[in-house]
Amino acid sequence: MRLMEWMMEGSFDISEVPYRHSRVGLPRRMVWMLAAIFSIITFILVVAGAILTAIAYTEVRPPTADDNYQRYLGSDYRRVIGPLMMIISLMVFVMGIAYLLGRKISHKADKKQMALLRERLYPQTSLVPATAVVSWTGSARLL
Repeated sequence: MRLMEWMMEGSFDISEVPYRHSRVGLPRRMVWMLAAIFSIITFILVVAGAILTAIAYTEVRPPTADDNYQRYLGSDYRRVIGPLMMIISLMVFVMGIAYLLGRKISHKADKKQMALLRERLYPQTSLVPATAVVSWTGSARLL
């Protein structure tokens, strides 16, 4: 239960804003968890791709075309898998960054719409000047 509350923090405020087709709908902490998962996947793919590329290109090749050379003729896919994994990891990384930037832009637009909605719903509170209030402890604070 606490995990769901932690992940959904701030989602109620955003749900009061009217529908927008460009909204990234996940709450803030879920977006950061998704970014962490993307970064872990990216790291694993880069390391695995680098290892596979190193293995494929550093194996000993026979100097002449004898019987040992026949085993290297069908090994083309091994030389493609490593760089392909690194390209996929780059795509996952770019997708994660784009998602984070989209969430940030969407959150700024939601904040603007929330401010407009609050002014429309509670016009008297937006016109009240800032005044000092003394709390029950005797300390003054500015509203």
